[in-house]
Amino acid sequence: MAYGKIKVDTLTYDDSGSNVDVTVSSLAAKVGAASPTFTGTLTADVATFSGDVTFNNSGSYDIVWDTSEYCLEFADNTKATFGADKDLQIYHSGSHSIINDNGTGDLQLQAGGSAKLTVASTGINVTGTAEVDGVDIAGPYKQTVVAITQSATPTVDLSTGNYFTLTQNANLTQWTFSNPPASRSFSFVIELANVSYTTAWTLASGTIKWPADTAPTLSASKTHLIILTTDDGGTTYRASSIVDYTT
Repeated sequence: MAYGKIKVDTLTYDDSGSNVDVTVSSLAAKVGAASPTFTGTLTADVATFSGDVTFNNSGSYDIVWDTSEYCLEFADNTKATFGADKDLQIYHSGSHSIINDNGTGDLQLQAGGSAKLTVASTGINVTGTAEVDGVDIAGPYKQTVVAITQSATPTVDLSTGNYFTLTQNANLTQWTFSNPPASRSFSFVIELANVSYTTAWTLASGTIKWPADTAPTLSASKTHLIILTTDDGGTTYRASSIVDYTT
């Protein structure tokens, strides 16, 4: 093994089969400069930068690591992309901040590994409870119709919906309204098909209050709508009725 010095004015390296000459003075100027600029490809095993780093691109699509702000800054319309096919894109258009699912599957916001908000081509889907300050609906309002299991003492699980149906198959002696919201007003409807059975309005927990303290008379072989509202967690339900639909 030999040690020593070689003095040269020019270094020649191979670039894909072509010889390229670089003067030693130009390399020395770059290495010693306070803000060196390299054109082409710079390959290094490890690079440490103590100041700002700017990645220039045509059309002002620059990225800057700003040491004073401790952040990686993307110019407008410069995208951070994720996935083999750039499926997820995050960027600012100049007018809007955009998170775009540009590939297969849906865009999901997860908590603990479970999707809570899913954005699909058809709209959004929320899993769990959405608490909002207000609701402004520009289109139709839809909700699930929940069938009550037939029983002489039926249970209505208020966590499953707001519109319930029951076709009586026995005289009803007692109702259970489970899972009422603890700190919200809550209203629901029971569509009751009465087939020659009696209906009592006694609750396993709580009380139903009718106008003038008088429950409605439900005709046999008719359909009736019972509307109930509670604002005290199910202690009291104030009820009204629309009765005697023929179908």
